[in-house]
Amino acid sequence: PSFMAWQALALIAALVCAAHAGTATVCEKMSLSWAVRGHVVDFTAVVADTKWIAIGFNDNDGMVGANAMANAVIYKPLDKFIGQFAINGITPDAITPSESALTYNYSYAQNATHTTMSFTRGFWNGNASHVQLSQTSYTTVMCAIGTNNAYDGQTPNTMESSNITFPTWASTKLCGGSTFVYWRVQSPWISFLAYANDTKWLGLGFNDNGDMTGNNVTATAVIAKPVEQDIGLFAILASGDDFVFQRHDTPGLQQAAYKQGASYTYLSFARGWSDGNSSDVLIQPGVATVLTCAIGVTRNFDTSQVPNFMDWAYVKFNSTYTHTARLTDSVVLSWRVSGSKPDTAAIDFELALYGTPVWMGIGFGEDTAMLSGAHMVVAQPAHNVSAGVVTAANGGLTLIPQHGVLAETSMEVTDKAFVARFSLPAAHHRKSLSVAGPTSIVWALGQGAALDTPARTGTTRIDVFGPPARR
Repeated sequence: PSFMAWQALALIAALVCAAHAGTATVCEKMSLSWAVRGHVVDFTAVVADTKWIAIGFNDNDGMVGANAMANAVIYKPLDKFIGQFAINGITPDAITPSESALTYNYSYAQNATHTTMSFTRGFWNGNASHVQLSQTSYTTVMCAIGTNNAYDGQTPNTMESSNITFPTWASTKLCGGSTFVYWRVQSPWISFLAYANDTKWLGLGFNDNGDMTGNNVTATAVIAKPVEQDIGLFAILASGDDFVFQRHDTPGLQQAAYKQGASYTYLSFARGWSDGNSSDVLIQPGVATVLTCAIGVTRNFDTSQVPNFMDWAYVKFNSTYTHTARLTDSVVLSWRVSGSKPDTAAIDFELALYGTPVWMGIGFGEDTAMLSGAHMVVAQPAHNVSAGVVTAANGGLTLIPQHGVLAETSMEVTDKAFVARFSLPAAHHRKSLSVAGPTSIVWALGQGAALDTPARTGTTRIDVFGPPARR
């Protein structure tokens, strides 16, 4: 078929991916799947055929005009090659190699019946001339299957487009409108993307006041330093008319990356509700937090240099959890009440440790001043989340299980973080949680992954059923 003919026959399918992953059948026999990981998306295409295949991205869902595929990843089986191309027309010379730093992890395979390719690309892929994945609306994702396995720029045998909505990101403009900032909450992490139409050093920071004066101008900031090819977390203090930058990386900052081109700077990272330091700003769900932006005078980052441009905005990071409390510099407890009446409501908790995973324990009630004998929920990275009574024995601790106390449990364990989630039904929290004011809780952090003598313990008070913090 002619180029215009298969344009006219293209299928425009609306695929809404409400979760973080999805699968669709496109190009009649291609299975396209994707999974969102923070600021990147993993794509895999499997075709019951032995031709060349392509996955492309466009900002025009009608597939008209010169940019049939604004940019595409193409697998050429005969050449045993996979790469990214700019598609600027229908002739072979209009389809040219055009790589980007944040499209990577290429892989491919072909046997007697199937062709497979996969790759990872960022929401921003590092090439300003390419179509980017939308953080706020749908992206037109296209597929193509060739007439044979020898790609030479010929018209595809089959081609379709689908409008795919990846998880929605909130956004704002900062630094005089020159910097776009996007974020998405996946508790206990918040993923950030910042694109600046500038080539100086770039910083994105957090503060708990909006006047940007005094000692906490930007309590913490993630700063990309292009000349030094470095990115990190800094505490920023004001000293008279000068700024003082103190390097201060913590486990609460992860997946930090940046890219700089001829006319732009891209910055991405994930941070927790806490960034791992008790002196820094604790972000709370639904509470206005000061998000600051700074652009340097030059590409060279000097710790004594006042930024060339700096401004801020109040933003809210909404989550399914409504309350947070920082237990230690690296541990945050989040919760939500499911139900309108305390006597019948279930409570969902999330206990997040930003750092090397060790066992965690938390107990509720007015009689929890002493760890031994406390009714606790214990999460062990090497085992599970369980409830029971903690007793001291032989210099260590033992958990006597209490079955049926927890309605739901789950864990996420990486080398730099440990997240435990559990739900307390009303029947099990009525005796231990105060409905008219703060409840005492005891917490413990172990030395290792399995239950042992705790390295740290402490108590605090939280108002479980109180109104969420607001500002």
